[in-house]
Amino acid sequence: MGNETHIKIREACRAVYAAILSGQGWDAALGRYDALRSALAPREVARLDPGIRADARWASPRSNARCALLRFGRAPARSARLEKALKAQPGVARLLIHDPDGRVREAAARAMPDPCNDAAALAALVLRCNDWAGDVRTAALQRIRKIAARPSVPALPELMPLLLDQVARWQRGGAEALRLLEARADWPGTLLAMFRHETSGPLARRLRAQLSDADASATLEPYLPDLALSARSSFVRSVAAEIVSTGEARWREGYEWEWIDKVYGLRRRRTIWGCRKIRMPADVVGQVLERAAQDKSSGVRKRAADRLIAEGPGAANAALIETLRTDTARAVRARMEYYDRKWLGENSQSEAS
Repeated sequence: MGNETHIKIREACRAVYAAILSGQGWDAALGRYDALRSALAPREVARLDPGIRADARWASPRSNARCALLRFGRAPARSARLEKALKAQPGVARLLIHDPDGRVREAAARAMPDPCNDAAALAALVLRCNDWAGDVRTAALQRIRKIAARPSVPALPELMPLLLDQVARWQRGGAEALRLLEARADWPGTLLAMFRHETSGPLARRLRAQLSDADASATLEPYLPDLALSARSSFVRSVAAEIVSTGEARWREGYEWEWIDKVYGLRRRRTIWGCRKIRMPADVVGQVLERAAQDKSSGVRKRAADRLIAEGPGAANAALIETLRTDTARAVRARMEYYDRKWLGENSQSEAS
């Protein structure tokens, strides 16, 4: 969604606040805001949260001077007006949950209308689980706990990218909110469907991050061959094919500096990788390697060539090796040239001796 929509949402936000603080009717303004808000993706809600909070801080029916008076000189009066609006129309909680006043955010989190099924509203609640104010976090986590206990959460697939990319790294209440949703029975199926069908976003990084967790890894491991063969994203197929063929899942844990020359102060940054052994039947590995060598993505075919370099001629039949030698991608052919130098060169030398 483009910047134009974001501008319209912030304008609608200011209109709602101006109407509430001036005591005018605000149903029409709230309707415009809610129509725009409900179309937002969860990550856009997270991106807009600081801007909406800033607009709410300075929104005024007359002037910035009056807004400053309401915000700083008469803060209790401002909070009272907003809480009165919240009691009159609980739907305004979808806006007030972004308010700069922690008391208003807490009241909005508790008053968020049920069933709270749209992804934007659920994303706003998840954001408040990482709020700096403890009472706001508590209120938001209570709502997430109730939502996670429901038989179904229709917005969970849309919420998944936000949960995996941002919430998992939060240090306040985000991790707890994620654990509540991960405990749902439909979480593994939703996670697998995302890796199987999605084509956008950092899917390879998400897959590696999930395999770094023992519980998530146990859920995904049986499906890795299927992901290597049929995932829509070439990045997912590439990572899954690499894991199946090498028998090892790897993920980035961080970086460290490695000295090249201390005298001249030369150093380079080196990636630190974590790993876990994942064993697959030999016939499954062979099938994945054969399909990877014929994949439409050169990135996946490179993984097949890398495996041949590591394992040697016994890893695949002659037809498959020849297919990779004549590949249309220069990167694949270069790998096969190295394969020939490494394995066939050694064989010819041993025969000559």
